[in-house]
Amino acid sequence: ATVSVLYCSQTITQKMKTTSALLGVAAMLSGTEAFQFPSGCKSGHRVTQTGSSGTITVNGYDNNDHRCWYVDCNGELSITWNSFNMEAGFDYVALSKVLDSELVVPEVFSLSEMSVPSTNSFAAGTKALVELTSDFSVQGSGFSASWTCSNPCNLVDCPPDKSVCVLVDGAAVCKAIAFPSGCTSTVTYEGASGSVDYPSGSGRYQNEENACFFFSCVGGRSELQWKMFDTESGYDTVSAYPVSSGGAIGSTAVLDAHNGNTLPPNTVVDGENGIFVKLSSDYSVTKDGFELDYTCTMPAKLALGEVCYQFCEDGSCEWIRKSDQCEDDAQCARSSPLPSFNSHLTCQLKAGSVCYQFCEDGSCSFINLREHCVIGTECKSTSTGPSIPSPTNTCQEVLPLGETCYRFCENGSCAPVDLRNNCASGLVCKSDGSIGFNSHLTCQKPTCADLYSTPTDCQRANCPDQTEKQCVWGDFGCECSTN
Repeated sequence: ATVSVLYCSQTITQKMKTTSALLGVAAMLSGTEAFQFPSGCKSGHRVTQTGSSGTITVNGYDNNDHRCWYVDCNGELSITWNSFNMEAGFDYVALSKVLDSELVVPEVFSLSEMSVPSTNSFAAGTKALVELTSDFSVQGSGFSASWTCSNPCNLVDCPPDKSVCVLVDGAAVCKAIAFPSGCTSTVTYEGASGSVDYPSGSGRYQNEENACFFFSCVGGRSELQWKMFDTESGYDTVSAYPVSSGGAIGSTAVLDAHNGNTLPPNTVVDGENGIFVKLSSDYSVTKDGFELDYTCTMPAKLALGEVCYQFCEDGSCEWIRKSDQCEDDAQCARSSPLPSFNSHLTCQLKAGSVCYQFCEDGSCSFINLREHCVIGTECKSTSTGPSIPSPTNTCQEVLPLGETCYRFCENGSCAPVDLRNNCASGLVCKSDGSIGFNSHLTCQKPTCADLYSTPTDCQRANCPDQTEKQCVWGDFGCECSTN
């Protein structure tokens, strides 16, 4: 269930105006990738806020403005609106939930349907995106909002091998497992393999003992091979349970209350965080315990293009959770920029990874992975000058349509931007046609004049966006024919 609301000072009549401005795309992830802001958010006004509390304050804004704030809260998020003053019906502030790093496109509500509330509260694990968007004229004074994120553990990003957050003297501490409170002793084993002799040496376990063991193996295949087993038959037992990716102990045993002196079968758990083992004894009679060997085998890495995560809310597909199994230079990400009802992610090259390499003299290995760059990047040359092009191309971030690619204010009133070579394929960095004291270029679709500078080249080509029309040479250079 997703909810998103838009606040303004009176009824909004231009509903279509918000659709493209508020569409957001995010990199999915396993919780470590940065949020990808909607493409319309202005450079220099994309702010990520983290921690236990914060404020968002706008004291005045520009015409044609689009500012964005991402509130990264893993706990229970509460946003309070302190003041609000926008141009009625045309300038507005939108609040959207962000679930699993995927921005939900807001639905537009008019004031007659919903008044501006003083506080918005979201469940644990929900993040939020706040957007300010204005039209071409008249501004209000802006707005002010404050937010809080509860529970210190909800602010900690624990690593996969220690994914459980517990409070120790009020501080958040990451642990590999949430051991039951009744354990009389706890031991964690890590690594690819090892052996356990319990109790060690020639001793016996104790009466009324609850010895707990955790064999960590994040995302791999955990296996216990029992070498010796000796407990009081019918009374002292050993049980084993899978441990989930969240560190919780499963309810279904993979070894259920084994006792006596016969060896248990090999105990195996696949694709979880490992195995939890518990030895429980009663008030009398003790034995020698057990000996075992443990192994942790990691699965083979997924190749580029392979499915690493899949979930269909309607149950129409198999649930796949392998987001941590992509190759080292790849990440689990969407193959389409648009969110959908079902999630389908594949392994794609990270930004900065080599996507193409060719050396004519044979001095380097040939690489051709140009189609596997993650969304928001393209395979481009690392060469920056007019000299011999670099034989190596990497996945580089590109700017979408309408994004600022060059900006320079001679009076120093704006931060300079020079990304003229970073427009996405099929776009060029150019002026929108306005002429002013300052230079401001954006990524736009090219015209005939942008692509062809001579009569010969011009007359051989079709118009970029209208392939049924021919480019013609005229008084102002190469133009698209009106016929």
